[in-house]
Amino acid sequence: MPEISRRISMTIDLKKNRLRIHRPTLRLLGFPPFIKLLFSRGQNAVAVIRCEKGEIPRINEVRVNFDPSDERRTFDIYSKDLTLTIRQAFSGLDQAGLYRLYGYAVPEENGVYFPLSTMTRAEDSHV
Repeated sequence: MPEISRRISMTIDLKKNRLRIHRPTLRLLGFPPFIKLLFSRGQNAVAVIRCEKGEIPRINEVRVNFDPSDERRTFDIYSKDLTLTIRQAFSGLDQAGLYRLYGYAVPEENGVYFPLSTMTRAEDSHV
């Protein structure tokens, strides 16, 4: 398994129904115009894959509107359906919990892989 990097991270905020992908992760993906989120119960992992327009059915696409001047330097996805899917896929999560995951690059897939074994409870709502 490749080395986990603490710089490649994302947070899942179940209380605010938000997934936050951090700038170093977006940079690693080449600041993609679109992303694909994958959840694997069997592998206990989340993946973020770089996509181009037209690779995903329009109803499921998530356009990355990243503003380099934004001081937060993150990309947020707000979705009740998505956080519900995460709760169902990965049992044992606190309904109002805030979690940070660390991952590693998978260049052959144009993506980043986040094993759930790296998940830690985060206390700061600004992560």
